[in-house]
Amino acid sequence: MPDGTDLQYYILHGKEERYLEYKRSMIWTGNDTTKVKIAKAMMAMANLRNGGVIVVGMQETARGIWEPEVMTPEHAGYVYIRGAILFTLTEIFRFAVGLAQGGILDPMAFLSVELHNTKDYMLVESFDRFFPFRYVNEWDTPITYEKSLPANELSATADKMALDIAIKVFSVFGWIPAQAAIRNLVEDQKKLIERRL
Repeated sequence: MPDGTDLQYYILHGKEERYLEYKRSMIWTGNDTTKVKIAKAMMAMANLRNGGVIVVGMQETARGIWEPEVMTPEHAGYVYIRGAILFTLTEIFRFAVGLAQGGILDPMAFLSVELHNTKDYMLVESFDRFFPFRYVNEWDTPITYEKSLPANELSATADKMALDIAIKVFSVFGWIPAQAAIRNLVEDQKKLIERRL
């Protein structure tokens, strides 16, 4: 520690200060984004007269209160609820709408979506924002969704179907979003569709 203070002091302090920053547990190997994030924090601390301290392996349990995070084995990877799931599904179904409008799927549209190789992957909101609990897929089977409907109904239902499938995928990881979370997802989906992201 730059001032000789024991690491235990900073762990027990539990509140970020100008000179003290906490980070969640991170996978370092092969993760350039993690390295950049830590490097930025180090450069910011370098501007302080006496330097600063970055403690990795902490989680925020209440507003502004940090506690040590239980270490777990490295996950196979991360699945982002918006970019990897909701937004991808929305774009797939919007593409299908275009095919239906072009007469390619007429009269019936058969939709089949499969998500493979997500065993041991952890569901996260974003790189900077993790859930308070770890939602990990423990199953080695593909996540599948199939539906047939008249092609002329696809345009009116595509976005809702994408959201419904996304929620199904989340449930495989153990996360059942509350109504407030669903409203946020709907708003983010709308921003994607309107190109406001």
